[in-house]
Amino acid sequence: MHGHRICIAIQVLQLLNTICCQHFERICSQMNRNINSAVQFANLYKTYIFLFDDLNMERLRAVAREAGVDAFNLSEVH
Repeated sequence: MHGHRICIAIQVLQLLNTICCQHFERICSQMNRNINSAVQFANLYKTYIFLFDDLNMERLRAVAREAGVDAFNLSEVH
């Protein structure tokens, strides 16, 4: 959902840039670079997302509780 709003904001900024004779070109370029970097980062690490699955975290918390330690600071955040 947030991605759609970001795309609309970029399109509006690009239109404004065109209307204002490329006054916002540097901002548009930087935003596009940032978004492309974020997309590349997400594509690179999407195969590792299972590591952050809540079920895996629950298992780690259970092991930590049994050992009586919170070495990974795995206390639940709600």
